[in-house]
Amino acid sequence: MNAIDNNKIQTEEISLGLLLDALSGSKDAPLVFHYDGRPVRPGYHITEVKVGQFSALDCGANPEAWTEIFIQLWDIEEGGRTHMPAGKFTRSSVRCRSMCSLTVRPGLPSK
Repeated sequence: MNAIDNNKIQTEEISLGLLLDALSGSKDAPLVFHYDGRPVRPGYHITEVKVGQFSALDCGANPEAWTEIFIQLWDIEEGGRTHMPAGKFTRSSVRCRSMCSLTVRPGLPSK
C-alpha cells in the first residue's frame, strides 16, 4: 500500500482543501507528515486543530482577511501503531470544519 506523504505534495504550507483533495480516494493509505526534514513517527497523535480567523490592514490601508488552520501533532513512538489512515484524518478535518464554523469551499467534503 502506498503512503500519502506530505513531503511529496509540497515543502511549505498547504491548504486544507489541497490536502483533502490529495487524500480523496485513498482512505486506507497511511498519512505521513514531515517536520524538520524527517517523517513524523507512526505513533503520532493530532492533539489540536486550531482555526485562526484574521483581519488586517496592509501598509496601503487595504483591508484583508483570511483563515488559517494549524494542525498540531504529538510526535511519539507508541507500541506498534502505524501512521494514521488518510480517511480518519479526513473525517477529523471535516468534523473540525463544522465545529469551528469554517466556510465550505468547493472541493471540500461536507460529511
